[in-house]
Amino acid sequence: DGFLAGTITWTPPGDVSDIERYWPYQSYDEENTYGASMWNEDSDNFAVVGTNAFLLYSPTARGTTSSTHPANWIMVFIQYKDGSMQSADLAGKTPLQDQFEASKNPVFDIPSMVPVTDITFADTSSSQYYMQG
Repeated sequence: DGFLAGTITWTPPGDVSDIERYWPYQSYDEENTYGASMWNEDSDNFAVVGTNAFLLYSPTARGTTSSTHPANWIMVFIQYKDGSMQSADLAGKTPLQDQFEASKNPVFDIPSMVPVTDITFADTSSSQYYMQG
């Protein structure tokens, strides 16, 4: 429950010549189970190559496609120019944590094998039911 706000950013892979766009999702787990697309302020649900950022539409409800499975992860997938999508195990990802939990461990490590790295999201809201960044 709650809302997400702010910008998702990442460092792109060294070679982006085969990349068409990036797709951000919020999901229940690291496999993108019950993954839900997110929308930006321009009413798009993807980011073009070169921007390396996605400004979330405000407000964006925190949730998945299942009302019984909360959104615990932000994931960013690559769509290649041939139309194929990156698999969940290689997608950039970071856990969503409520502010009181994030204050205990504010830095998240993203595996070096992930082509999209350095996803960041800083919760600046003082409410435990609203995420803002």
